[in-house]
Order: sequence, then structure tokens, then C-alpha cells
Amino acid sequence: MKKLSKTIFAIIAAVGFFINPALPRAWAYEPVLVYNPAGQPVFQYNYFAEGEYYDPDDAGSGDPDEYAYRAFSAAEKNALQRAGQYWVDILSPRKAPVETVIFNIMPDIEPGNAAAGVLQWFDLGDGTTRFVTPPEAVLAFGRPVRSELDAYFHAFMKIGVNRYNFDLNGQQNVMPWNLETLMIHEIGHALGINDNDNDDDDDPDTLPAQPSLFETQMNDDNPDDPGRWYFYGPKAMNVYGDGHNRPLPMEDSDHEQEKSHFGLRNTLMTHRFFRNYATFVEAELAALIDIGYEIDLRDHFGRSVYTEDNFIANNQGFFARNEAGTAYLEGQPNLTPYGLGLHVFGDGNTVYQNADILADGPGGGGIRSDGVENTIIVNPGVKVTANGARGSGLLVAYGHDSTVVNRGTIQATGPDGDAVRFDIGVNFFDYEDFDKNGYGSFAQYSYFDFASSSSFCGDPDNDGLCAEFENATDDLDGPLVASFDVTGSITGSRSAIYIGGNSHVGEINILNGASIQGRIINDYYYSGEDDQVPSKSTYLNFGLAADADGQAITGTPDPNFRFTIKDDILGYGADNTELGYEYRYTGRGLFDVALAGGQTIVSSQATIKVNNFTVASEAALLGQA
Repeated sequence: MKKLSKTIFAIIAAVGFFINPALPRAWAYEPVLVYNPAGQPVFQYNYFAEGEYYDPDDAGSGDPDEYAYRAFSAAEKNALQRAGQYWVDILSPRKAPVETVIFNIMPDIEPGNAAAGVLQWFDLGDGTTRFVTPPEAVLAFGRPVRSELDAYFHAFMKIGVNRYNFDLNGQQNVMPWNLETLMIHEIGHALGINDNDNDDDDDPDTLPAQPSLFETQMNDDNPDDPGRWYFYGPKAMNVYGDGHNRPLPMEDSDHEQEKSHFGLRNTLMTHRFFRNYATFVEAELAALIDIGYEIDLRDHFGRSVYTEDNFIANNQGFFARNEAGTAYLEGQPNLTPYGLGLHVFGDGNTVYQNADILADGPGGGGIRSDGVENTIIVNPGVKVTANGARGSGLLVAYGHDSTVVNRGTIQATGPDGDAVRFDIGVNFFDYEDFDKNGYGSFAQYSYFDFASSSSFCGDPDNDGLCAEFENATDDLDGPLVASFDVTGSITGSRSAIYIGGNSHVGEINILNGASIQGRIINDYYYSGEDDQVPSKSTYLNFGLAADADGQAITGTPDPNFRFTIKDDILGYGADNTELGYEYRYTGRGLFDVALAGGQTIVSSQATIKVNNFTVASEAALLGQA
């Protein structure tokens, strides 16, 4: 059984900084190792002492781009090393590489900038003109290259000046500019998701004379989108096509062809304005297999659905893997960080979840939906858990008018766990206020207004970004979730049900048989004045009748309904100081609570902060228990 890999880091020198006598001059840096689960070192991070030059030949030049103008804080190092651990657990979980891959981690004086780079590329030596990065040579092809390096390190990272966040993430970024997320993206480039820009002939519209292995699997002759680069790696195409070959689009949002970023909606390895993923999606990881890496995708994803308009009975569960990484150990929780049991990326899909999902690693997710008008049903007897820190049992993170039905069990009982989370989330690139820099239901936030009311989108250089805004306007044209019906069980440590500040939910129906342990929190606040928005409230109904599929029958009370409200229902006027949502929680979410039928008891331990609370004549509020 594969166990949870602990985040193990070791400082090599007892004094904290290492003086390398083999270099042209004494050079002080702090080396930190990142280990795989077997206790073998895979990465070495070098943190330079303040004032140290990255290249001894530049010593004394005074160029602030060439020396460590400051030292990294302990919080920064911890976040950067968690990103390294993410990659080590993916790429080398069971064996040591032929040599430890060395990353120089450099604080960059340029504000808001981050970059990854290598100083040279290596020919695969197979008679082709395909080139790989030094980390790729070591980790994907088992080729030691340290003796051939022009410098002593395999790759470098520059981390610019910014107001970084260092928190442990869940399936989404907890806060903007999360440093772990940033580093995961940059290491992805160093691992080979990159074009060979060391080639003097490099041109974004053509392949260079010495292309990277990644570039050799691209072309721009897709008949459905001529002139745009697409990635044709067979594994990535198979994943992105849900078992059929469909090439992955490369980025073009900067009005320039790119060969080092994917063009998938909102994902981490794009160059989009809006990104609400903390890690790679399965199709992006699959592309690494196409450039030589061995990755057990099923240890990180149970199933992904990228295509549209499917009707799926999903019998695939998500559990721990056996030691060989060839099969699930059914019933044993998967403890891989950020593991995701079911990801529904495409639009218009209906998915019945028929098998247990036990995604209990840190940041794990049971089910995540990012498509427009998807329907997700957790069937009776099915258990979906995300019981690690910041787990999300079921997350709807993008789109509009999705439908969710829970007839089974959903849990997120670890620290800061949200059993059901309806939340478009913060934009990775928010600077000040997510209300102004993010995306939200009804395409409400200021970037849409800015793009439509200025000459910005009249400039051809902004065509790609404006196309992104236009697509997002369609994607978000309505509530994130139209309805959520519950006849099953929901348990969450931080919340049983959480509605994000930029994410509208039409109605939540608590039906007979439902069990809810944990707060129900509505943080949604619509800041616009659009008359087309039908309502800013979420209707929280107790005691409607359910049909045979576990969905509420509008206007029909259930006289047999019995339910006790045990925990807080927090919307308008709620005090946010102790909820753990300091950045995002507004206390302005509008809940219209209605008791439609049967009998409801309110516990004396529950706090209810809503703008309307009504009791129908067919219903009874029996007081506090």
C-alpha cells in the first residue's frame, strides 16, 4: 500500500549555509533536500544568502537581477518546498533518480514576476533533433547530466516581489498569489513543458531548428482551428478526449502563439487571466507522460471527463494504490495530496457516481465540476470523502446552472474541511479585492465591465484576453448552481455547505432522510445593479417532497419530513470573525429560509442569521431542542 508521503526536508549543513569550495569563489547558500516516500532525495533547493551572486562570474557587477537582494523567509521556503514535494510524489514516488536535481531558487527584484529557466538543453541522442531540459534528462530518461552542465545546477527559479500567500491549498487557491501554486507552475516548465527558447531560431509561429521534445509533439494544422498550436501527445490526447484522441489546445490568450502553456479553461498551466486551480489537471499531467515521465495518473485522479454532453454511470472509485502502482486497494483511503476522485471539466454532462471516492489526502477533493449545466448525482449507498486538511467533498468551481443531487454520504472532516462547496474561488492573480479582480456568477465583476466599456478590446493586442472575457461571460451567465437536493448525509468540519462570495446558488432543498452536520454558510454577495439578475437570494427549503430520483417537487410539501437544524445557518448579518473566512467572508449572503412541510426542530446550539425565515401552514417549527 502506498502511504501518505510526509513532507520531509533536510538542511544539509548543520550551520545552515554551505560553502562550495569547488566553485571559483566561496559561495554561500542553504541547500535543502526534498525526499520521496522511500526517503531518497530527488530535489535539492539552493537558497542563497542575502547579497550572494547566483553566478560567481557576475560577482561585484551590482546588477540586482544577478544577486539575492534579500533572503527568503521561513514561510516562503515552506511553501516553495511543498511545491517540490507535490512534484516528487508524482514523478519519483518509489525510486531515487540517477542524480539529485538541483534548483537555484532566486529572489527577483522585479515586482510580480516569476520565471523558470534552464541554461542548456540536451540532445536525446537517439538520432533525432529532440532536446530535453536537464531535469527532464535526469527524471524522465535516467541520464545523469551534472558533469555536462555549464553551471552546477539543473534549473533556476526567479520569484519576484509580491504579496504572496503561504497557506496550504485545497482544490482551489485559498488566497491570491499562493506561492506553492506559483512554484508548481514554474517547476512544470523546468520539467519540460517548455519551448527551446535558447534556440536562436525560436519563433512562436514556427518550430525551432532544435525543438524541445514537448514542441515536437505539436502542430498548427488542426482543421477545426487552423493556425493555432495543438499538442498531439498520445497519452494527453487520450485523456483529453475521454478515451478518444483529441489534441490539447495551446495558449493564445496573449494574441501570440505560445508553445509553453496549455490553453485549457482556467487551469494552472495556462497563461489565462483567470485561474482557479491549485495544481495540474489530469490532461496536463498526461502530457508529461508523453515527454518521457512515468506517472501513475490513477493515484492522483480517479476519472476525468473533458468532453461534452455525456450521460455517464461512473463505476470508477478512488482509493489507495498498491505498492506497484497498478491497482486500487478498494476501501482504503487515498492519502495522496490534492488527489481528486472525479473531475467533470466539460459542459452539459450528467454523471451518476456509483462507486465510493475516498480522497483523504491534504487538499483532496471527492468530486469537482467546472462545466456549464452539468448534473452530478451521488447515488444511495455511495460514500464520497475528502477528510484531509482543506478537503472538499464535492466542489462546483465554475460554470452556470449546474444541478447537484446528494443521495449518498459526503464528508470533509479534516481541518478546514468543506463537505459541499459551491465556489468559483479566488483568482490566482487577484491583487487587492476578489470582488474586482475575479470572475463571478452572472459575469458580474469589474473586468467584464472594463472590457466592454473601454477601448481595451478594440486593440488587436488584447484580442486573446478579450476572447477569454467573452467566453467567461457566456460560461457564467446565471447562478453557479441552479439547485442542490439532499436526501443523503453531509458532514463538514468547517462547513457542511459553503457558498462562495462570488458564486450564486438558486436553491438548496433539504428533503426527508437528509442528515447535515456542520454549518451552512452563504457568502454570496452580488455587487452589481443588473436588472436581469432574477434574485440575489439563495432559497433554503426544508420539507418539500422528493421524487423517485431524490429531487425536490416544487410546491409540494412532505408531511412526513422530520429534521433537526443542529448547526449554524449563516447568511446576512453573520459575524465572520471566527469562521476562518477572513479574506472572503462578507456576512452579506442572502438566505431565504422556508419550512415547507413536516416538522423541523432548531437546536439551541444553532445560530441562524438570514434575511427571511418563513413557516408554511403545512409545516411546523417545534422550537429549540
